[in-house]
Amino acid sequence: MSNGTSLKDALAYDKTFDCVQCGYCLPACPTYETMEKETHSPRGRINLIKMAAEGKASLDDLKEPIEKCLGCMACTTVCPTDVQYGDLLEAAKETLEKHETKTKTQ
Repeated sequence: MSNGTSLKDALAYDKTFDCVQCGYCLPACPTYETMEKETHSPRGRINLIKMAAEGKASLDDLKEPIEKCLGCMACTTVCPTDVQYGDLLEAAKETLEKHETKTKTQ
C-alpha cells in the first residue's frame, strides 16, 4: 500500500482476530445460504481478509467474495463476539478499489 499504509492496516487486520470462526453467522448470511461456499460467508471473507493481509492470498482472491456480499449485516446481529464486520467489509472494498485503480494505471 502507499502513503505509509501497510496492507494489514488497510484491511483492518487487527479486527479479524475478533472472529472465533464459530459459524453462527452462516445461517444468517444470504449469500452463504444461496451459494453454499465458505468463501461467501462472513467468516470465510474474514479469513480471506486475514490471509490477504498476511500475504497468504492475493487481493484478487478476495475480490469476488467481497463483491458478492450484500452488506446486509445480518451476520452482526448473531455474532457472539461482536465482530465489526462492517468495518472489515468497508476496508476490504476500499483496498480492492485502490488495488484495481493501481493495476489499471500500470
